[in-house]
Amino acid sequence: MLPPGIILAASIFNDEICPTEAGRSCIDLTFKGSSEPTGANGLAWGTRLSALPDMKRTGAAEIGGSLPQDLWDAEKGKLTGDLNVDIYVKSADSLAFRGVQVDRIEYGFWNGKLSDVRITTKGETAFTSLRSAVFKAFGAVRRNSFFPSSQNRGDEYHWYLWTGKTSEMELSYVPSTEEGQLWLGSTLLKDQIIAEARKHAQQTPSTQTTEQSVRKDAPPR
Repeated sequence: MLPPGIILAASIFNDEICPTEAGRSCIDLTFKGSSEPTGANGLAWGTRLSALPDMKRTGAAEIGGSLPQDLWDAEKGKLTGDLNVDIYVKSADSLAFRGVQVDRIEYGFWNGKLSDVRITTKGETAFTSLRSAVFKAFGAVRRNSFFPSSQNRGDEYHWYLWTGKTSEMELSYVPSTEEGQLWLGSTLLKDQIIAEARKHAQQTPSTQTTEQSVRKDAPPR
């Protein structure tokens, strides 16, 4: 997940040749041809958790992909709304994606529906293989690099994004840790998560105001 607004600055540090394909520019940030997925790893977006008995919950995490500016607190460097999904792993998963062996595959569920899939690699070679497979399957897009801590190259972060009508996908890599991640998610469910977070964010101030009024008007103890 890349903080809102950072992609404009990130483009300045782009030092990778942008691959081109017939009839398509990688600057478009779109899936090539009809390659846009409707799910990931054999599961369709919206698949019910109750239909997958081999899933085990491991925790929660924020959704990936691009995020709206109004739910990001730039001063605090964190989200202002609850954009978390429940994270699960599948028993006896093959830990492979598009023929590439990966370190971990996690499944995100929101309200009991599959909202995204996260695929993690360890090591530069593994990430390069994953990136090649992703580019071949979905089309190449340009790389953006940025340095979140005062442009310290030790914190360099590489980020790629694909957007579509039913899916959004991001590929990221941190050279200092050699950890890469491919995130694929449902645009429909992501929009619902964001809408719910906005609704909660709008309700929170009024709730706080009501509580303060109650305390102010309450008789002294």
